[in-house]
Amino acid sequence: MKFFYLLSLLIISTFSTNSLKAQWSVSFGPGIAIYSGDVAGPTFSDIRPAGNMELWYKLSPSFYLKAGASIYRIFAKDIIPSRNRTFRSDHLELYSGFVYTPFPAKRLMPFASAGIGITSVNPAFRVPTDELGGHWWWISRRLGPDGSSIPSFGMIFPIGGGLRYVINSRMAFIVDGALRFTNTDMLDGVGTAQVVVANLSQTGINYFEAVRPNGINSEILQNGNPNLKDVYGVVTFKLQINLGGSTTKATSFKSKSGNKRGSACPTYK
Repeated sequence: MKFFYLLSLLIISTFSTNSLKAQWSVSFGPGIAIYSGDVAGPTFSDIRPAGNMELWYKLSPSFYLKAGASIYRIFAKDIIPSRNRTFRSDHLELYSGFVYTPFPAKRLMPFASAGIGITSVNPAFRVPTDELGGHWWWISRRLGPDGSSIPSFGMIFPIGGGLRYVINSRMAFIVDGALRFTNTDMLDGVGTAQVVVANLSQTGINYFEAVRPNGINSEILQNGNPNLKDVYGVVTFKLQINLGGSTTKATSFKSKSGNKRGSACPTYK
């Protein structure tokens, strides 16, 4: 993390000495979140709401630095009915990264992004209360029912891209998405390969007897795959406001003679 921020400061200093014009902008809007892990398997099947805000800093026509924050929920119904580890989890993430576009100064600008950050980890497990579908959510921040410690935070590595559509000199619309590769297998609270019933607390025993249709019929329960880290993705739809844009009407990028003229966020006629 320290290396990443030092590198960012070095890049900003380098571009500043080259007198390249910087641009600040902020974007915000709703979105959706998806998840893949032990409970859901390799597919992204369950969609839950998310919200996102980002601050962009323009280094050059093609490169930006950005910092962002998201609130999101992930959910999955267990693909293994006999295990029945259905969960949901509400999270907050913070990250920073780079944005690159091969086609700068276009009304419709595709871009790619990558970065690093952290996310909270707070799974809640669905526990049935009756045969009619009633249930409650058991939140476990520190100790999972299988005896595995659940960290408070995990590192994330967002990689993705999107499109920015310029509305006018002050505003643009952004659609973007990125997968968050994590360093934890506990976003869903399922990490260990096996659960040894003899090592469980009474709370853990009660949990597994409640979630497993046939109760606990063996001394060792098959659980998850700790070698596969959890992955989630966030897709957002945001309004971007150029904080440093001119209040006067922007000019087009090319004059009649064909020479390019500067405009940080132009209006197209």
